[in-house]
Amino acid sequence: MQTVEETEIAPRPRRRLAPRILVACVLASGAITLYCFPPAESGFYPRCVLHQLTGFSCPGCGATRALHHLLHGRLLAAVQSNLLLVAALPWIAVLALRWAARELRGVPRPGLDIGYRGIALALGAMILFGLFRNLPFDVCRWCLPPG
Repeated sequence: MQTVEETEIAPRPRRRLAPRILVACVLASGAITLYCFPPAESGFYPRCVLHQLTGFSCPGCGATRALHHLLHGRLLAAVQSNLLLVAALPWIAVLALRWAARELRGVPRPGLDIGYRGIALALGAMILFGLFRNLPFDVCRWCLPPG
């Protein structure tokens, strides 16, 4: 038979804050850098290897420029740089908020919890967007990043 002490909820183990603070600092410094230095004018941002080798635009081409435009409040310019990223940001924000809520509640090993359907949906959207933006038709050219 269990005693009262055995049935009580054990105190949550203290979580280390250092990794979380480090991630927050890296994200904040990245956002500040992206805000201050436009990707079109700064040479230190990474280049797309697929685009350099083949001339095709991958689903991520223009994402850095899109984030720069969003940080400056230019939604239309962000959509013109990378429509898929701008369309996915609300979904990414919901996942991040759900993860943060689980983390704050102390749920052990909080995952993103998107499941196989979410992964399949994201990969399918990326593949279709990547194929569509590289088709040789004028109607497909609007979703290519500028430049």
